[in-house]
Amino acid sequence: MGTGLILGDSLAFARPEHDVFIDNTWPYLIYESTGDFIVYRASGGAMSSSVLTEANQIKAYYHIENKPMPFDWCVVQVGIVDCAPRKIPKKLASLVRRFIPKGQQLIRNYNRSELFRKNMKPWISIGQYEENMSSLNDVLRLMCKDIFFVEIAPPCHYLIDNLGSFSSDVKKYNDVLRRLNKEHFLTPFSDEKDYGSSLLPDGHHLTRKGHLDVANSIINLMK
Repeated sequence: MGTGLILGDSLAFARPEHDVFIDNTWPYLIYESTGDFIVYRASGGAMSSSVLTEANQIKAYYHIENKPMPFDWCVVQVGIVDCAPRKIPKKLASLVRRFIPKGQQLIRNYNRSELFRKNMKPWISIGQYEENMSSLNDVLRLMCKDIFFVEIAPPCHYLIDNLGSFSSDVKKYNDVLRRLNKEHFLTPFSDEKDYGSSLLPDGHHLTRKGHLDVANSIINLMK
């Protein structure tokens, strides 16, 4: 039995309301296939900066110089929040929804407007993302024999309706991951004709098929 580390955002979580249960998730499917003991640390809305912080905390507890690496492998899935375009600040959006009739529709119309799309910026700049992921890669190499980066899925469904298409940004952020770890860069969403079936209507969380695709890409590369 080996040991694994999983870091990331809520894309590894179950979504029971969409018929995706814990035993359908890709972390569980990896455990089921390998039998490895897994340390699993993820949170909803996580960005590369928070994952880097988490990795440094784990390093403080698990890593000792001149001792065997504590983890045989690590899988990182993070980036969709980093590269998603900025929206109206949450507090302002909450006030608009609360006090203005049809406030939610106004927010959606603004997000979809050409004014917004011309001026939209990712939450985390491409330069900062590259710096965060490079630092994360360095930290993990002290603890893990193999490191796997899961590609960011292109936006679809509601995500495009709400924010517009930002696939070109997703490609740039994926290029960062590919440069850092080309041999272990996983591309379960590379089939452009079919990746939509891997994502729930919200456009970023995974269906059962999406979890299975991610799990298979990891397991096959591990073998």
